[in-house]
Amino acid sequence: MVDVGKIVREATTAYLAPPAPNRATPARLKILVKSLRKTTDQVYAEFIVKKATNLNFWISNSSSFDQFKADMDAWQGRLQGYEAALSAAPASDRKAILWTVTAPLLLGFYGGADSKAPQAVPDVATPYILMNGFGTMQTFADENYDRLMADMKDAAVAIAKKITTHTMNIGAGVGIALAGYGVYLLASKRKR
Repeated sequence: MVDVGKIVREATTAYLAPPAPNRATPARLKILVKSLRKTTDQVYAEFIVKKATNLNFWISNSSSFDQFKADMDAWQGRLQGYEAALSAAPASDRKAILWTVTAPLLLGFYGGADSKAPQAVPDVATPYILMNGFGTMQTFADENYDRLMADMKDAAVAIAKKITTHTMNIGAGVGIALAGYGVYLLASKRKR
């Protein structure tokens, strides 16, 4: 799992920490957004491969896929918006991207200058939140398989014990019947 809080702190500090001036220029944020794109693409590709190739992963998490896909699609849309805004802005014009990129990406302020408080987690954390969600799905699938195997082992042992007990009971019953018949034969020979 990735420490999302640490990632947000590092990004915010790198671009906005006082006493240095705001260093969130379009040119610098393009580099950040490019790395977020790379991470996003990697997480999504791993998800698609795992979903397509691992039946246990698919069975264990099928109800989570729709939400993961919706979250990924929403993030991809915002990421494309950041890329477009950064491409359109002059390389050193911080004000041109203040409310369209810097505020939501690094501070979690959405809705422009009218935002009074952060609305959500800063978007710089989103690919890592998705990565953690994917990791949780993988862990659940692996643990689910282990639980299934443990349950099957316990059930197999219980069934084997029952079969053994019944076999022994049947064998004991047959043995007692044969012994009884033997006693009957011996007793009947004595009477003659």
